[in-house]
Amino acid sequence: MGKTKTNGIYKNKDAEADRKYIKRKNEITTYRLFILLGIAIIIVSLFVYEMNITFSDMKTFTGISFAGLIITGTLLIFSSLFLVSRAVSGVDESGATVNSKNIFAVVLFMFFAFSLTFFKGQRWIPLIIALIITITIIVYIYYLYQREFFLFALFTALGCFLLYLSESSLLPDFYNAVFRVLLIAEAVFILAFSLFFIKNKGRLKCKLFNTRINRQILDNDAKYFQFFIIAALAVVCAVLGFIPLGFLGFLNFFYMICAVLGCFIFVGIYFTVKLI
Repeated sequence: MGKTKTNGIYKNKDAEADRKYIKRKNEITTYRLFILLGIAIIIVSLFVYEMNITFSDMKTFTGISFAGLIITGTLLIFSSLFLVSRAVSGVDESGATVNSKNIFAVVLFMFFAFSLTFFKGQRWIPLIIALIITITIIVYIYYLYQREFFLFALFTALGCFLLYLSESSLLPDFYNAVFRVLLIAEAVFILAFSLFFIKNKGRLKCKLFNTRINRQILDNDAKYFQFFIIAALAVVCAVLGFIPLGFLGFLNFFYMICAVLGCFIFVGIYFTVKLI
């Protein structure tokens, strides 16, 4: 089955098809990542320009933000309709370099970003730029690295943003405290997540709405040490945030961010070597 004779040599059609499929899949992934990188560079450049507009030239800033809001709002409507039409018609977009979901996600983020700049001014632009860079890195990790490192990167990114919002002077003290509590809740979730998948050897086993789910999410030999490290860091950062440190507050925040990013780099090196 699946073999033909050519010049005395047997060739497996299934193996040839698999090789072509893998080659095409790698090409699509490469093109997607290049397109994503290009879009990220353009958007970051635009917001860096907006961030550096002087107070005396606020009309230019308002004009750019308003134009961006109208354009992305219009594109959001059309991309939503395109996404729904593709879903209803059942079009297979797995072989497309750019699909309806990609377009909708990018437009939705841009609409959110221009909404912040138009209604809140320049103060949230650094957070928007950090979000763009973080999302780009996470997408690259999703395509290029192991599943457990992708989940670790996702948890780390969420922890960094919760930490930033818990210490941000842009928010009242009450909201800072709320984000510290959410940081602790994230740590608890990460611990529960790790213990659950360790027990089930990477499989998601549960019953939801009378439907039994049994899927392999992580490999049997997946590593979990990184989840325990980031959970511990999240708890320490949240607790330190509740301790009044006066003028050392910003310095304390800087050290906490450095600790989280240092952990991410350490784990990233480990999984890069493992991948090679």
